[in-house]
Amino acid sequence: MKRGDKEFCEFAQSFQPNSRLRLHNTDLNSAKSLAHPNGKFFYLRNRRGTILVENVIFIVLNLLFLAILLLFIYRQGNGAVVLEQSYAKNIALLIDSSRPVMEMKLNMEDAFNLAEKNGIKPEDIVKINGNIITVKLSNSGGYQYSFFTNYDVTAYPDVSPNKNYIIKINGYK
Repeated sequence: MKRGDKEFCEFAQSFQPNSRLRLHNTDLNSAKSLAHPNGKFFYLRNRRGTILVENVIFIVLNLLFLAILLLFIYRQGNGAVVLEQSYAKNIALLIDSSRPVMEMKLNMEDAFNLAEKNGIKPEDIVKINGNIITVKLSNSGGYQYSFFTNYDVTAYPDVSPNKNYIIKINGYK
């Protein structure tokens, strides 16, 4: 046994005179097990009933992550985001496959019902600015999608109680 190892054993025993762990000069592995990997010394205590701060922080962070995940799933599940994306993409496909001076009537009953529930006016559900379509069914800003053709397009709600949206292709820009 080297001189440094013997000193380490004596050092470890000096911190634990009344513990059940007895260190002998030959029991070097037990003494080294008390040393922390980063070189700092720690000593064993009665571990019954102690909750480590690291475990509490770990549990709190996991609960926070789970709450954010559930909030995201709930927000996606209420249908507004999915319907906004679906209608915006469908309108863009309709415009891209149309001809000038054409008028299309799109049944958007689900969108009208959801927008009414969220307090959005029927005139604000579909907006077309340039080549960008914006469908807004909730107060979170809506979903934007673009189309490729160079048409002058207008969109407005139908006056009939059928809850349709009329998309009119006026011609080229």
